[in-house]
Amino acid sequence: MKLLIGFILMLLSLQLSAEELVVPLDSAGKIFFIDNKTARELNLFTEFENLVEVQLYKTDDNQYFLEVIYLSENRRVKSRKQLTETEVEELRSKVTQAIYSSNHSLYLNQEGRTDFLINTALLSLFVWGPSVPILFDISNGATATGLSLLTSGLCFIIPYYITQLYHSKLRSN
Repeated sequence: MKLLIGFILMLLSLQLSAEELVVPLDSAGKIFFIDNKTARELNLFTEFENLVEVQLYKTDDNQYFLEVIYLSENRRVKSRKQLTETEVEELRSKVTQAIYSSNHSLYLNQEGRTDFLINTALLSLFVWGPSVPILFDISNGATATGLSLLTSGLCFIIPYYITQLYHSKLRSN
């Protein structure tokens, strides 16, 4: 009898437990949490004074919960609100709109920057740098070497700073 009751309790506990999956807060499916800094920059969740983090969860039975962690009287407090499908779509469109309207760097794709800079460095060292002394027909070896190195350096450093400034400009907005 004790074994049967234990087995039934075990089955009930398995049935009552549900997994929650963290789902994206935006329509593009890239933002899985929003911290305090990002929320302030995007002007989201302003009702929470000392926001720590916001996440959206989806349960096995397709229910959504918005979980907001914030500080209150130096203690971490978790607020959990159930959302409908319509409210989730409204939240996602609001977050996506805030990101696009503020030119925030959350959607900035920097995957190709490294390859671009490597190719630029190689081209500047082996093509553009040596071609400038030839173009100007400079016969003095020291002047040609200096001009070649200067051109190579500038042909790398200019794209490096342009791509870095573009990235930091988007982050600062």
